[in-house]
Amino acid sequence: MQLIHNPSERHKAALQFLARNQKTCQYGQVVYIDNTMPRILGTAHTKETETLTWGLLEPRAIVTQAVKQKRNI
Repeated sequence: MQLIHNPSERHKAALQFLARNQKTCQYGQVVYIDNTMPRILGTAHTKETETLTWGLLEPRAIVTQAVKQKRNI
C-alpha cells in the first residue's frame, strides 16, 4: 500500500483488501491493522476504511471449561 502514490488508488486497494479479508483475521492481525492503517494510508484513511476493519476478526467458538472436581469450602 505504501508504494501506491495516488491516494484514490490507495483507497480503492485498501477497500478491496478489507472487503476480501472480512472475518478471516486473528486478533493480533486486527490490532496491527488498526495501529498501522492511518500511517500507511495517509490521506486515503477515511471512515469507510475504518468501519471495514470492524468485521475483520474471525468468529470463534465459545470456549467452556469443564469442572473436574468440586471444591469444598
